Amino acid sequence: MLNVDIVGLGSSVGEEKSLSRIDYPVDAQIKALEAGGYNHFYKSNKSLREMGGDAAVKALQNAGLTAGDIDFIVGAHTDIADYPGIDFACQVGAELGVDRIRTRCITEGCGSAVTAFDEASNMLKNGGGVVGLVVQAQKVSDAHHDRFSLLNGILSDAAVATVVTVSGEHDEYLLRLGSFAEVSIPYFVDMMRIEFGGSAQPMIVPTSSPEYYKPGRERIQDIYRMTPEELYHFIEIRSSTMADVIAQVKRNAQWDESAGCLFHTLEGVRSIAEIARQSRIKRSNADLVSKHGHCGCADPILSFIDYFESGRLHRGERIILSTISTGMKWAALTGIVGDDLS
Repeated sequence: MLNVDIVGLGSSVGEEKSLSRIDYPVDAQIKALEAGGYNHFYKSNKSLREMGGDAAVKALQNAGLTAGDIDFIVGAHTDIADYPGIDFACQVGAELGVDRIRTRCITEGCGSAVTAFDEASNMLKNGGGVVGLVVQAQKVSDAHHDRFSLLNGILSDAAVATVVTVSGEHDEYLLRLGSFAEVSIPYFVDMMRIEFGGSAQPMIVPTSSPEYYKPGRERIQDIYRMTPEELYHFIEIRSSTMADVIAQVKRNAQWDESAGCLFHTLEGVRSIAEIARQSRIKRSNADLVSKHGHCGCADPILSFIDYFESGRLHRGERIILSTISTGMKWAALTGIVGDDLS
């Protein structure tokens, strides 16, 4: 059990854009995105560092704290960092102006939507302090790849931050995190990889190249030489494995009844709905796909903020945070909704 309480929330998103106003050379891909429920997305002119710093400041303000009150920072991000190999957690610390502090940088794709909290729990348990900051962000590098074709979703620029502490340290909390589980199937490690800009293929292809716009499913079939039937089987594995991991965290938490709401990474309306169906969860954040786009590891907390601030959650409600990621990795967390502390 993680036994982590979230006591502060903050977010930072880019400028809202509309899919209908995008001049895009591949009509079939736009239709696929629309079929997946996508409509709007965020595009930011800020750096990953600035976005993370903005979200962190808001979370600290929300918790009534300052940067001097935190004992550690866990930074997690998807897509391409501002500079190769730079430590995002330390970037956030620099934005906050902190001096000496423990940090941890996690780059597990969307998986860090969940695993970042596992790391925060470890730091809280192992003498890392009593108050920490978890920052999760995605800033798409349009130079490295097309945000519309890496998968059947629109990659969106957003950052979220949470102030965390050990459960019970405060009488009040926004969200109490409990049971955690994850599993990886390494065979699928090349799924959803960014093809260009790494040491294997350092040259970035120009945006005029057909390779830049090649749909994600075509890349998958090329890499793994999948037949259409094998691709369909893989899609089934994605959903069923996620349902298995969700079932595991519910068992570990000793929940006899189902969760009230699923907060999954925003990878398409039908995908989220199928996971919710298999997990017997009546509500999900599938309705936010059209609003936010796919914000990578920021998705579950960004969705929670949206629901929490709009009054769609009640104290004591049981929820699941979940993600499917490059790796490939499946991970989930149980949560119990607390109070509006504002």
